[in-house]
Amino acid sequence: MSWNPGADGVVYALALSGSMVYLGGDFTYIAGELRNNIAALDASTGQATAWNPVADYSVYALAVSSSTVYAEAFSRASEASGGTVLRRSMSGAER
Repeated sequence: MSWNPGADGVVYALALSGSMVYLGGDFTYIAGELRNNIAALDASTGQATAWNPVADYSVYALAVSSSTVYAEAFSRASEASGGTVLRRSMSGAER
């Protein structure tokens, strides 16, 4: 069986951390859930997690360090859904 979360757009970046795969790109739905340009999926099932920082620009690069996910190329993420206000550079959102 192949692992395919079914993004409705382009995925530009992947980062693996433990049992999570973080994806960044230019999409609005992934794994059947609304996720704007950034998402966290369970590595074995491909199911979306509750983490949803709602990036309003395409994400082109990702890195994970401890409990922080760094994403490049978006201007802000919604604080109400687990993100922090970010600028268009490498900035972090707690997962």
